[in-house]
Amino acid sequence: MPEQTQQNEIQSLAAIDIGSNSIRMTLGQLLPNGDIEVLEKAERPVRLGQDTFRYSVLEPETMRAAVSILREFKQRLDQYQIKHVWAVATSA
Repeated sequence: MPEQTQQNEIQSLAAIDIGSNSIRMTLGQLLPNGDIEVLEKAERPVRLGQDTFRYSVLEPETMRAAVSILREFKQRLDQYQIKHVWAVATSA
């Protein structure tokens, strides 16, 4: 978790999960008491696994779809002025 510079400071943060069937993002605030308040959640379907399981590579159209979703998520991060982002790639 990000370090707090002041005891009462609230920090915004985000987590992005790039999965085989969708990309998810959760935006939140780390409160002074250590709790996390969820501000927004988003999930967009993308079939990354369909390509990799079938062809062992990502097709260009699928990559473009994933990049488009990540750009959309970046706009939300900018709107909330979030500086701390954790992104992970997962697969079932």
